[in-house]
Amino acid sequence: MNDSFKRRWRDSRRIRQMFDYVTLLFRGSLIQNFLVYFSVFLARTLSPALSLPKPCLSPTLALGKKRRLIGPFFGFLISFHMILFCVCLAHARQQGLGTPVATGVAFQSSYAVTGKVMSVADRKPLEGATISVQGKQTKVLTNADGAFRIVTSDTSGVLLVSFVGYQTAEINFNRREAGPFTIHLESNGTQLDEVQVSTGYQTLPKERATGSFAQPVKELYDGRIATDVITKLEGITPGLTFNRNTTLANSGQLDINIRGRSTIHADDQPLIVVDNFPYSGDINNLNPNDIENITILKDAAAASIWGVRAGNGVIVITTKRGSFSQRLKVNANANVTVGEKPNLFYNPYFLGSSAYIDIEEMLFNLGAFDGDIDNKITYPILSPVIEMLAKKRVSEVGNEDVERQIAYLGNQDIRTDVQRYLLRPSVRQQYSFSLNGGGEKTTHLFSAGYDNNSSSLIANSDKRITLSSQNNFRLSKNLTFDVGLNYAQQMRQMDGTYNYVTATDFPYQKLMDESGNLLSVLRGSSRSFIDQAPSIGFLDWSYTPLHDLGMGKDRSTGTDIRVLTGLKYSLLKGLSVDVKYQYQNYRFQKRNFQSEDTYYTRNIINRYATLEDDMVRKFNVPLGGILNTSFDNQIAHNVRGQLNYDLQLNRHQLFVVAGLEFNEVLNEATNAALYGYDDELATFKPVDNITTFPLNPGGNSSAMIPSSVGIAASAARIRSIYGNAAYTYNDRYTFSISARADGSNYFGVNANQKTVPLWSVGGKWDLDKETFYRSSFLPYLKLRLTYGSNGNLDRSITGVTTFRYLSNAVWTGHRYADISNYGNPDLGWEKTAITNLGIDFSLKNHILSGSIEYFIKKGTDLLGDRLFPNSVGLRSLRGNYAASQGSGFDIVLTSKNLTGRFVWSSQLLLSRATDRVTRYDVQLPATSSMVASGTTLTYVIGKPVYSIFSYKWAGLDPDSGDPQGYDQAGGISKDYASLINPNLSDLVYHGSARPTVFGGISNTFSYSRFSLFVNIAYKFGYYFRRPTVSYSISPTTVSISALANADFLNRWQNPGDELNTDVPSFSYPFENDRNSFYSRSEVTVEKGDHIRLQDINLSYALNPAFASWMAMQECRFFVYINNIGLLWKANKVDLDPDAVPASADYTRVPTPRSIAFGIKLTL
Repeated sequence: MNDSFKRRWRDSRRIRQMFDYVTLLFRGSLIQNFLVYFSVFLARTLSPALSLPKPCLSPTLALGKKRRLIGPFFGFLISFHMILFCVCLAHARQQGLGTPVATGVAFQSSYAVTGKVMSVADRKPLEGATISVQGKQTKVLTNADGAFRIVTSDTSGVLLVSFVGYQTAEINFNRREAGPFTIHLESNGTQLDEVQVSTGYQTLPKERATGSFAQPVKELYDGRIATDVITKLEGITPGLTFNRNTTLANSGQLDINIRGRSTIHADDQPLIVVDNFPYSGDINNLNPNDIENITILKDAAAASIWGVRAGNGVIVITTKRGSFSQRLKVNANANVTVGEKPNLFYNPYFLGSSAYIDIEEMLFNLGAFDGDIDNKITYPILSPVIEMLAKKRVSEVGNEDVERQIAYLGNQDIRTDVQRYLLRPSVRQQYSFSLNGGGEKTTHLFSAGYDNNSSSLIANSDKRITLSSQNNFRLSKNLTFDVGLNYAQQMRQMDGTYNYVTATDFPYQKLMDESGNLLSVLRGSSRSFIDQAPSIGFLDWSYTPLHDLGMGKDRSTGTDIRVLTGLKYSLLKGLSVDVKYQYQNYRFQKRNFQSEDTYYTRNIINRYATLEDDMVRKFNVPLGGILNTSFDNQIAHNVRGQLNYDLQLNRHQLFVVAGLEFNEVLNEATNAALYGYDDELATFKPVDNITTFPLNPGGNSSAMIPSSVGIAASAARIRSIYGNAAYTYNDRYTFSISARADGSNYFGVNANQKTVPLWSVGGKWDLDKETFYRSSFLPYLKLRLTYGSNGNLDRSITGVTTFRYLSNAVWTGHRYADISNYGNPDLGWEKTAITNLGIDFSLKNHILSGSIEYFIKKGTDLLGDRLFPNSVGLRSLRGNYAASQGSGFDIVLTSKNLTGRFVWSSQLLLSRATDRVTRYDVQLPATSSMVASGTTLTYVIGKPVYSIFSYKWAGLDPDSGDPQGYDQAGGISKDYASLINPNLSDLVYHGSARPTVFGGISNTFSYSRFSLFVNIAYKFGYYFRRPTVSYSISPTTVSISALANADFLNRWQNPGDELNTDVPSFSYPFENDRNSFYSRSEVTVEKGDHIRLQDINLSYALNPAFASWMAMQECRFFVYINNIGLLWKANKVDLDPDAVPASADYTRVPTPRSIAFGIKLTL
């Protein structure tokens, strides 16, 4: 065996040793057969003649003196050790390293020159550098590591090493000195980073792109630690903003916009494309370690090729692939992230127990609770303090006992017990490894990931397994075939105890006493009723949170499978045909079993019980557990046929793509509830889901026992024809044009409305390449201009009337139908026209580079409402009755502050995006919906879709402390009924409820083998409404949660207080109009501007010599700190603008700070 083959043999042994370590990290059930036989297939592909051993799936290993049966996954790993060795051997044979040479003459006639190409400035490898032998035609390109291997038969010669923007290097070589060379290229002062951008239809150099593309700095993106792909983009991607305090964000989902908002009622989230096709599953199933690059398409020239789904911009995600002629590479990554407990004491407006009790006593003495105390029918919840005061009033308990208990409660805080017993530091474990490489005719990549996350909520956790296999085959000179399989499974365990407890209104309740006894908290009914419920036949109706904690079995599993195939055939030089198909199946199963021991089940059984003579005579919901199940199945088919033409002739370059595309998404959903369920025997009991039963306690209302049985299905289809062309003349002038026509089954009336044509044009001028341009100070200067239109649609609106069939009508029990959507025969697509002007520049030696872009967006035919006469039978209808306009800019500045051994570079991102409604046929009155918290659509002409409006404030009445406003004549008034119904022009407009200016500042430092990334994010130009006191009592829970605001302590109490406070005086009986006016007045609005220290990453790379001794190419340790805290905020009320709570809400808190420790290895 020659030396190269011996190295391959040693490498295979080192890799198998690596898998011994991985075995300790990965525990769980994986699809072993797929992995094993995939490995066999891969090895045989690399060397068809290779004989592989039969995999062993359940071996028994000796561990010390004990022997135990290894599970299927560990059995797979042992088998995979053997197969991996075969892969390495096959790969060595593919490269000709392990095959005996046929003739000695042939072996000696050629040899390989190897090396690595790096940048002098930052010591980073240069991918795509051109390597050639002087005087020869053979050329090779460096791979992602900057490595190259070129074969020559010359006894000696000169290597020519070139790269765009760098000075060409010449390296002498001969048979004895053939490398590996380490070649450092110096900048020629003109280059920007050689960036490839992907539209999902084509990948092209950014130099040839006229449109607006954005990519995060790869080092910053890869340095961030997260379990998902999208959140890593925050603050490091121009034009992309993450909204907080919105309806979507508050529900736990992502709410992001590219260059602001482009619609009013339709979906405003960007299209996400993964590996050339729209992603239909849960984006959180993607493993961030599998991501190669992300490109943001911001203008029409960049995104219009996606047609009606590109109106909100496009996020194009490309996963990693193998490379041709690359030796097998193994990458491994392991990290653990520990997060702080959520700070439940964050809300500065939370009212403490002592002050809360003072308010309760005051209202009790005013008779505010008398009606509820005397209510012996529905038994509304009464707080422990009110119940004690009521008993004291009728002498059921002594005054001293009441005072002692109240004093005790005044020193309690529910937040202390919740933080102690229901919360914990979160722990996220993330492990991944990958194998990638390739020969002359194949490339291969296999990756696996495992995440094990323990939430900050006790008894809540989730796990994720991801597998990916990507293969590409050169079947012939002109034909290539690629196939990929991606599998993800996410398993989640949930417990609702935290949500139940934090929904209670009394701040002095405890979960456990000093002796360790579990305590119940009020829920559903008063304590007096709950205590007597068992005596009349009900099941125990008390709720003891720590008893229920972890008792329920609420579990869900999401499975995502994607299969991608593609065939590309070169017809002629520069002309090829490309056919791609993707199948995606996303399944989500939820199983929630609550035993009879849980409050959830006991409450439902009791609620529907039948009473006779004040005693329970029958349980209409059978005793036993309750099982709720749901199943969602989504199948997406995408098929695309595309022609590609690439012509380079003298000064002319032409690139054209054109094709057809079909997309179909099918959804099915089922759900059901089983009562009296025995989880061990899997048996249940029938229930009467048709009869209406009186509800306990009281029987004043009635309902049917929820069957939860439902079946739903939908189908969405879009067919498209598209084309895109770019022409470059003399390497200076580039012109682009794109066109697409989309048709959908959502518009089923007029043929001309089913299809919408969308297009874009663009131009780019490389000014720096003109003969008259001779600036050494600014050697790189490009101008870009584009215009075009994108589209959008709302899938809840259709062109024809649609019906929904339902079962069990309330009075008849029969099947019935209702209208889910009134058809609009004139319904069409939304369209957004975008104009974009851009400048790309770089100073000499790349000291300062960047881009400045200005854009204008104009939305037409947007969905809006129109009123109709009552005689029509329909009061309003949603259709294409609205329009909007927006504008803004994106500025990206990158500077190289210091170079040499100590390197310091910076990047500034500054974006501004505004929107305003220009047409809306229905003008809303200036009601309370117009002066809400900023989460409600306002669509006022000339103002943003989400705006903050307020009532004009005239201060407090110095005699009474009443809030005052201005009437329509401009005079000071306390006519609250008129003040809360002003003309629209009389409202105060503060500004947008969404950030209009946003961005980030990133600094990268490196010294020797240390690297430090520091990221600062900021948001400006928006407002929010802070919580304040509301003088009212909740009619359902008889609580004073609305009053429970620290502003109550600062209320007006005496003349002169109006000089120091804007909080009105306490007034009883409560006046709702008075209260509404104050709480929505301009004094409760704050600026949201802030600057945040987002994250820091510190890493250390092991000495290359030591890493090589450890059989590693690279080894890097890192520490990552995230959500560090605010550096500055405009408001003075101690609120984080990204976490604005309600008055008594102590769960809406800033994202806790976290710290991660990890290691990245390359073998």
